Amino acid sequence: MPFLGRYARNYLGLLVPGLKHPLRRVLQKQLLRPVTDRQVCWRCQSSSVSHAVRTEVTVEDDDATDEITTDAFNEEVLDRIPDQEPMEPMFWDRKVPRTMQESKSLIQRPTTQVANPKFLRVSILGSPNAGKSTLVNQILGWRVCSTSSKVHTTRRNSLAIMTEENVQIVLVDTPGVIAKENGNKHHLERSLITDPEASVPSVDVLAVLVDASMRYSENGLDPLILSLLYKNPYKDAILLLNKVDLIKKKGKLLELSRTLTNNSIGFQSFPRHEPVETHLSKAQKNQLFSQRYYARNDPNYKPPLTPEEKFWADIEKFNALENSSERKVFLEKKRGWSKFKEVFMISALDGDGISELKSYFLRSAYSANWKYNPELVSNQSPKEIVLLAVREKLLEHLRMKLPYQIELFLKEWQIDEKGVLRLCVRVKCPRPGAMKIVMGEGANRIRAIAYEAGQEMMNTFRCEVLLKLVVCSK
Repeated sequence: MPFLGRYARNYLGLLVPGLKHPLRRVLQKQLLRPVTDRQVCWRCQSSSVSHAVRTEVTVEDDDATDEITTDAFNEEVLDRIPDQEPMEPMFWDRKVPRTMQESKSLIQRPTTQVANPKFLRVSILGSPNAGKSTLVNQILGWRVCSTSSKVHTTRRNSLAIMTEENVQIVLVDTPGVIAKENGNKHHLERSLITDPEASVPSVDVLAVLVDASMRYSENGLDPLILSLLYKNPYKDAILLLNKVDLIKKKGKLLELSRTLTNNSIGFQSFPRHEPVETHLSKAQKNQLFSQRYYARNDPNYKPPLTPEEKFWADIEKFNALENSSERKVFLEKKRGWSKFKEVFMISALDGDGISELKSYFLRSAYSANWKYNPELVSNQSPKEIVLLAVREKLLEHLRMKLPYQIELFLKEWQIDEKGVLRLCVRVKCPRPGAMKIVMGEGANRIRAIAYEAGQEMMNTFRCEVLLKLVVCSK
């Protein structure tokens, strides 16, 4: 079964007798781990240098200004990091630019070409909060996309570029798919509605990410995802079942795979452990013989369609429907996609199954010139990275609609003589009463937000960061 990912084959080896694939543990821990608040994922040239995040919090009011400054130093010196081989061999001096000028220069720099270059562009599609940005960060081995437990953290399409040896993979991190009527109802940004579909025409592979831990996934693929697949039937597509570490009964994953693929991967049926004819009773054998005999002698008998014939027949029906309401009714009756080339069972947070997925992308790359400079990691501007990092922590620490109503403005950006990135971000609350909620008791909440956002910026820019947050109201 070459069309199944290794983890999927392992599950089949467990659940389907007769397969040669042995039982293996699904949760194999990878070298890459999520970076916690007290860890530093970047390295300095000198082992004697300690890394620090300095956060400053300022409260602005019409009547008075009260400044609160906190110093939070990480004593994570390099001698505390165990000696080990790099998790990702770096052939190119990759970096995230720290200034707009540096970013523009890197993007406009002529693309380096190597012998026998290969290229692949992949769009990561899925429902909100399925784990798309976490997956991109895990594959890249670099924190470039903002993540949180709240929906709509990713506001627009962003590119993450992975270059290894002669292969360049471009991952398109997209917002979670939402219906147009829902977006208009909640006054969401237009990019949240249009960007997922806009990413499809220019990519080579559609990676459909499904939260396997959610019960609604058992009902089938999101109709909006199915719509994108039906509109682009010639695009290669793979199915990624995420958050498998949260599922205790692993047998559910196989049934979920059957549902979401229409029991067919690459037009080949999933193997099922069913009784063979030699194990049937005499009555069952007679019934089976009668069905086959009358089928052969019936002039009106038509053999059942193969999975491939049935698939293309559905595509013709879908294309024949003219308006969106008819297509919506058509898709509501569908549950899966028969043309997935492979199925991968992964945990984007823990890194389980990521190496197999990454290897698949590298194998799938085709001969073509690179489109981006190999030193480039993301197409996001430094300003966008900073504001998204702050918003990510606001989403984590605040409830309800408040974090979505806060406006962020970059007030200061400079790099001092020691190479420390000094930033000042204005946090504009929708009303004066919201300032107290954002600050928290004794300004503890805003301190935590500033500290954690500074850590994320360190992990992205790989330099020391001094972050100052200025809280005010409209």
